[in-house]
Amino acid sequence: MRENVNKTIGDLLIWVTVLGAGTFVLEGLCMHFIGRDWVKLVFFLVGVFVLVREWVVEGRKPERSAPADRSGRAEAKPGPTDGKLTLSEATQVCSMAMSFFPLIFRSGNTSSPLERALLLIAFFPLMVYGLYRGRRKKEKEAREEQDRAREPLVLRDQVARSGRKAFIVCSHAREVDLHFEVDDRMFLYSLPDGRFLVLFRKDIPLDDFLDKLRDFRTEVDADEDAIGCYALPHDGPRSDLPLVFVCDQDMESRPFDFDPSTVPISSAVPV
Repeated sequence: MRENVNKTIGDLLIWVTVLGAGTFVLEGLCMHFIGRDWVKLVFFLVGVFVLVREWVVEGRKPERSAPADRSGRAEAKPGPTDGKLTLSEATQVCSMAMSFFPLIFRSGNTSSPLERALLLIAFFPLMVYGLYRGRRKKEKEAREEQDRAREPLVLRDQVARSGRKAFIVCSHAREVDLHFEVDDRMFLYSLPDGRFLVLFRKDIPLDDFLDKLRDFRTEVDADEDAIGCYALPHDGPRSDLPLVFVCDQDMESRPFDFDPSTVPISSAVPV
């Protein structure tokens, strides 16, 4: 791992040195042959403009998570793991060099030639450090996004294998309406037969479960269109048996005759 990191940083340093030094040389030649102070201002403003524009464009790019299969495994998202620069990174290097060089050689700068040379040299490791940190940040965000995309699939498979679960099945409902009742404690899925399934990320007390069942009842027309199955540990004469409920229009819950095994949880698709 350490060897890969060192190789990546070394490659980045080579590319940054080539692009940055090339930009410095071109700027120096333009300033020498034109010989006007306004050239420095032009380079500075153009470099800042391109840099800001690149940051804005990068910030607006949507994060795309890697697709996950039905087992919950997600393919690793490809990224710039080697030292080669992406187009965005190359643009950042050139624009930073364009804006940095005129500052060192601006009119009225009393720094010695040695001090100016040291400042120019410092540009390269600082730029490499910034690019490397930016890559690590993007990779971390990609992994987190991948985990978020995989979580509902992992939960689905866990619930499908477990005999102790809590879920709500909704029929004859619109997805957009059900989404209003879904909070950060649950995920919404579609079933092959057109019904919708609600799974809870963590064990939920029976009272809270019935409250959520009432919420989903408001989004359907008939009592049996929102069925809640609670197979988690509960107080009662047969705590080992699942409890099945529906709610009426007055939001009063009552037991309901329903076979939980008829719900194909393993075939549910997150929506």
